[in-house]
Amino acid sequence: MKKKLTIIFCSAVLLCMILGAVDYSRIKNNKLPLFMFRVSDGRGDKDSHIGLGYRFERTIKIAVNEPINNSSKLKFGLWFYMWQI
Repeated sequence: MKKKLTIIFCSAVLLCMILGAVDYSRIKNNKLPLFMFRVSDGRGDKDSHIGLGYRFERTIKIAVNEPINNSSKLKFGLWFYMWQI
């Protein structure tokens, strides 16, 4: 039973890492993330996306539909800590 739980846990961590790497590479290539859900804060000045164990935020200059490379701030990281990219 302990071996099955270890395999499941390691598989889940590996899946989160793979999905995060795919979304990060898409963001670096000025595309929207693929495996993330968009979350609105209600004010309209930040665009947030949440994935499995990671998140992405950008500060919007003009409109939500603008390309990612026109954003003033981009942050990507874990749910509890983010790095500016």
